[in-house]
Amino acid sequence: DVRDLAAQRTHVLEIFDLSGRMVRRLAKAPASSGSFAQVWDGGDESGELVAPGIYLLRIEIDVDEGNDVVTGVLAVAY
Repeated sequence: DVRDLAAQRTHVLEIFDLSGRMVRRLAKAPASSGSFAQVWDGGDESGELVAPGIYLLRIEIDVDEGNDVVTGVLAVAY
């Protein structure tokens, strides 16, 4: 959920493995206040599916007062 933005802002979603290596960066897209979803197909930068396991995510969004960063954990299973 994104709240209190005066105008649309860009964001970027990055997925990392547990060693800290970035496996995928999803394109920046405009966001405004409200809920939004970003879909990841489970692929790395070359389009190959990542191995099942635990990954870290990082979302950075330009806000009115600079940048805001949110991190989280996600599990991949096939």
